[in-house]
Amino acid sequence: MENNLPPVFTRRIDLHKFENLMRKGIPYTYYDSQDFKTFKYKLFHATLENYFFYAYDINLEKIPTKDTDSFIQYLDDKFGELTKHYYNNFKKKGKL
Repeated sequence: MENNLPPVFTRRIDLHKFENLMRKGIPYTYYDSQDFKTFKYKLFHATLENYFFYAYDINLEKIPTKDTDSFIQYLDDKFGELTKHYYNNFKKKGKL
């Protein structure tokens, strides 16, 4: 699937930095979500927005939605199990 990813993401996203930024948004996204699926999508989307804005001063709205959605699917494949662990851990303890 990596070969089909939009170049705007593959050239700019460092997945290690992305994961670190993603963890910071977990509490905010958790309380704003009704279920795991919503949590995961909102977490990936919000992290992408922050990553692009703070690293490159690019508004995510300027990137085609289909490209963003395909990259979010890639992130789900890459971080889905880890995100589930974060979600369940936060749900159980009320914090990470």
